[in-house]
Amino acid sequence: MKKITLIPGDGIGYEISESLVKIFDAAKVPVEFETENAGSDVYEKTGELIPESLYESVERNKIAIKGPITTPIGKGFRSINVYLRKKYDLYTNFRPSRNLPGIETRYDNIDLAIFRENTEGIYIGEEKYENEEKTSAIAVKRITRKGSERIIRSAFEYAKNNGISKVTVVHKANILKFTDGMFLDIAREISKEYENIELEELIIDNMCMQLVTNPERFKVIVTMNLYGDISETPQKNIPVIIYSDSATMNGFKTIISKIKNKDLYALISEIRLADKSYQLILTDNTRVYVDTFVDEEKYNQMYRLYKKLKAQHTDFKTVELRYKDITTRQ
Repeated sequence: MKKITLIPGDGIGYEISESLVKIFDAAKVPVEFETENAGSDVYEKTGELIPESLYESVERNKIAIKGPITTPIGKGFRSINVYLRKKYDLYTNFRPSRNLPGIETRYDNIDLAIFRENTEGIYIGEEKYENEEKTSAIAVKRITRKGSERIIRSAFEYAKNNGISKVTVVHKANILKFTDGMFLDIAREISKEYENIELEELIIDNMCMQLVTNPERFKVIVTMNLYGDISETPQKNIPVIIYSDSATMNGFKTIISKIKNKDLYALISEIRLADKSYQLILTDNTRVYVDTFVDEEKYNQMYRLYKKLKAQHTDFKTVELRYKDITTRQ
């Protein structure tokens, strides 16, 4: 039986991890979980953001499943997630999305995988002020041949092994001639090794628009760190596509398919789970929608929007805002 390190994280990470264990048990997956944790909750208890026992567990088991982790503001690392990626050189963020048989969705024939370089780019966190007055600051975007080659080759190998005839490379080389330009040039070089796979080149702006309007045209997308992060947002919000989230999930999943109110949707998209939350329950003739919100100001905004929403959408039988205290955890 394979042993796997389970890192629940913070917030809804506990609930996600508990569900994960139940699913694995029900499916009789031959694994044993060794639980270690990191983040805000661990810091409050021990004064450490990442305990040494977590490193030992990961290095012993070689496989870890991680929930969303909070990095306390002003303490320790810029980001625990980024630190762990760099420490263990976890350069591939692989995020697949696909339709499942028998589940009706807005889009059909979705079978998409995004390959995001996870250790370079603007997210390396190298930044500084340019003067003592702190009126100007710069951040470093580092792109290397090594980092670019291995993520691009991973995408092409995935396409080859799965009978996919096109890989889309996403960039901003029209503006960033050296960094994005090098990444694009390397993609062109590597594509020549795969005669049966077409290389498509798309600027990030165009790709995001097409990902939410015509997602079925994409099969494999490969890109740099920041653009991969941006790409994952519209990918998640292709309404009610069943997706398998990557190891760098943001811990917040919106499950709404019929709500058309753009202001409401934008507001939902900005919300993150906190220790206490307000819970929305929408019920129509076929299903229940549940979303979780954070503070009283959002609560009041939601209340006004949902009253308007209920008037506009008569198929909703109930619109309820409920306060839920989730501070107590096992």
